[in-house]
Amino acid sequence: MSEPWLSDNILLIGLDYAIINLGLYLFLGYFANIEKVLTTTTAENERISIELDMARRIQAESLPNNFPPFPERTEFDIYASMQPAKEVGGDFYDFFLLDADHLGLGVWTAGIFSGSRSDFETLQLTRCRSRL
Repeated sequence: MSEPWLSDNILLIGLDYAIINLGLYLFLGYFANIEKVLTTTTAENERISIELDMARRIQAESLPNNFPPFPERTEFDIYASMQPAKEVGGDFYDFFLLDADHLGLGVWTAGIFSGSRSDFETLQLTRCRSRL
């Protein structure tokens, strides 16, 4: 004859085993999900880094970088540089001769700078000359 406490213990051991298996399954699934999130996040960070590097290069190439810009002019000396607070700065600058006696200086924000640099220079040159 079977002891009643033996069948109860076997039942409890079976339930414990099922709970442990379920816990292990959930635990491993959780770490598999973390790996997917980390992989996705790493790929996104790499994409953002590449885009920021491209934006830095585009911005640096759009700013004057030959100094002195007007070596034949001895009545003034001009130099400029940009040190962004973050990865990419928001302001642009330029300088150009309006005519033989006037130097044009331009500083504008990236939000306004929607056209090409040459379009902006032409517009500024026209406005400055009309005020002379």
